[in-house]
Amino acid sequence: MKFLLSTILLISLAIPALSQGSGDLPSIIDTVAVHRNGLTTAIYSKGEKLSYRELKGLYYDTPASAPLKWSRPMRIAAPVVAAGGIALGVVALKGTATTAVIEGKTYNYTVRSKPKLAAGLVLLAGGLCLFEWSNDLLAKSARLYNWDQIRKAGMKAQVGVTEDGVGLVVKF
Repeated sequence: MKFLLSTILLISLAIPALSQGSGDLPSIIDTVAVHRNGLTTAIYSKGEKLSYRELKGLYYDTPASAPLKWSRPMRIAAPVVAAGGIALGVVALKGTATTAVIEGKTYNYTVRSKPKLAAGLVLLAGGLCLFEWSNDLLAKSARLYNWDQIRKAGMKAQVGVTEDGVGLVVKF
C-alpha cells in the first residue's frame, strides 16, 4: 500500500514537469491557447479561461467540435474508472481471513486475490489513460480551431473592379 501511494505521489509530482503547452499565435487572428497543468488542460482565449459551454459556442460549425464532444464524457468517466480500480485493488490487498488446521495446530492467514489486484491495477491505469486521452482531445480541438481560423484568415481573394479596372484583389 505504501508503494502504491508513493508511486501515485511521484507520478503526480512528475506530470507537471512533463506537461505540454502551446504558445499564443499572433493576435490578428482569434485563436485559443492550450495550457496543461498536471492532469488538467485549460483553454484560454485572450487571457481568459473558457468553460465547456463557451468552447462549444466558439467551436460551433468548425472541425474542432468533434474532439470536444468526445473529450467531455471521457473526462467524466476517467475518475470513476480509476476510483473503481483503486477500490478493487484495496479489496484484493485486504483479502479474506482464513483459518487452517494442520496436524492439530490452527493457523490463521489471509488469502489475497491476484486476479482482483491485477484487474484493479488495469482499471486504475485505464482511468488515467482515459483522462490523458480526454486532455489530448481537448488540445486537438484547440489546434483544429486555430488551424481553421488561420485557414480562413490566411488569404482572401476578391475578383472585381479595382482602381485600374477589372482585376483580382488578394489580401494576406
